[in-house]
This record gives sequence, structure tokens and C-alpha cells, in this order.
Amino acid sequence: MQNRQIRKKGVRVGKNESAMDALVGSVPHWIHHKVEAEGYIGGYKYLPQCDCSECGFTSNIEHDVCPHCGAKMHLIK
Repeated sequence: MQNRQIRKKGVRVGKNESAMDALVGSVPHWIHHKVEAEGYIGGYKYLPQCDCSECGFTSNIEHDVCPHCGAKMHLIK
């Protein structure tokens, strides 16, 4: 069986929504685990574990493609 990613055409931005929020909601990406830490800039320490925004699979490192659902990941800053 071949994993296939369903592609959406474009990103729709709602009336009271920022473009960044619309992009984060529609593009597959890794969501890093974090813990509060006073000594770090921003007050958080980011851990190597991350979750797929599409299926919720937890991985110990970022991959270009989710090993669980096959979604192609994008870098969102």
C-alpha cells in the first residue's frame, strides 16, 4: 500500500485571522515539545521530541516526511 498525501490548493485566510495562523493550520509541520526554563531565551527549552501536526505521531527527531502518515513536512518559523 502506498502512502499518499492529499494536497490542498492554496491557503484561505479568514476575516479576523492572521496569515501566519492560516498557514500553521493548513501546512503539515512538526510541533516541538517544550518545558519552562528560566535560563533560556523566551523562557522555554525545546526538547528533541515533536508531534506531527497532521496525525499527532510523536517522533524523537524531525524528519522530512512523517514516518506514520507520510505527510511532507514544511519549516514554519
